[in-house]
Amino acid sequence: MFLGTYWHTLDEKNRFILPTKLREAVNLDEEGHKFVFTRGLDKSVFMFPPSEFHRFSERVKRGAFTRNRDFKLEFAASATHQAIDKQGRITVPAQLLKDAEIAKEIAVIGNFDWIEIWSRERWERRLAESEARGAYDREARSLFEGTDDEGEKER
Repeated sequence: MFLGTYWHTLDEKNRFILPTKLREAVNLDEEGHKFVFTRGLDKSVFMFPPSEFHRFSERVKRGAFTRNRDFKLEFAASATHQAIDKQGRITVPAQLLKDAEIAKEIAVIGNFDWIEIWSRERWERRLAESEARGAYDREARSLFEGTDDEGEKER
């Protein structure tokens, strides 16, 4: 499971060192020492172990062809495998960085089954906006108090 937030700076080859805790969360030998990068949400980049990308893409493929065709096409078209080297460095594809408006300073965020890469500035702004809206506290109360999205107690 991928957890935590890590601050990094991309080098001149768009690489960063994947934190040890994130590397240890996946069996790199089983995954072929690589990850799949693709376009994320809210101007981010998603980074999946290949096995998790396969599981997620199966869900995407089951969707109605015409209903989510644009998403399927863009999600698959932007996906690419990237190897992790012996020093733990991995390259973020340049086009994905451009699409996500990421320059050098990044936030590498564990999101349970995958990793998200954000520009540091955008991630910090998102956290501040979420705090101002009370979004985290509202959702946490719902989950911890056992209520559903409409405020009804779950049975």
